[in-house]
Amino acid sequence: MSVIFSDDVPIMPTAMKNIMRDVCVKHRVYPQWLVSGSREVRVIHARREYVYRCRNEVRNASLTRIGKSINKDHTTVLYALRVVSDNPKKMEPFTYSLKTSERYTHKLTPEETIIFRLLERGLSHEEMVAETGISSRRVSDHKFSIKRKTLRAEAKGLTLCVV
Repeated sequence: MSVIFSDDVPIMPTAMKNIMRDVCVKHRVYPQWLVSGSREVRVIHARREYVYRCRNEVRNASLTRIGKSINKDHTTVLYALRVVSDNPKKMEPFTYSLKTSERYTHKLTPEETIIFRLLERGLSHEEMVAETGISSRRVSDHKFSIKRKTLRAEAKGLTLCVV
């Protein structure tokens, strides 16, 4: 995946730009997404890694400066650093996974199964809408439902079943 910076990304030092490029490639997101207010899990994880790496690798990188580079407040940067220090897995690339097991719960509908497979392939929201023909709203609903069902199943020690 090549990373191209657009006018949406604020002007920043070269070191921070290089970190952003590395993080975007690793997490398969665009720089514009890091700067946006997106709350998609993989964007949040990428943003947290970017903040962590800037704080530890860029000399004289204040919380305010890091925050301005992604259009966030310094308190948001501070929160991201606290989350990552408590649980380093919160900055690893997020993957949707489906495990097989003898016990099943919360079966996915056929439409959710399609969205799940597209999530596994790493498609963006817009790409899913274009490929499936499902409305943007329904794709969002299905993604939320899949996440909710996955969390419920994991909390019970169970797994999802694709029907």
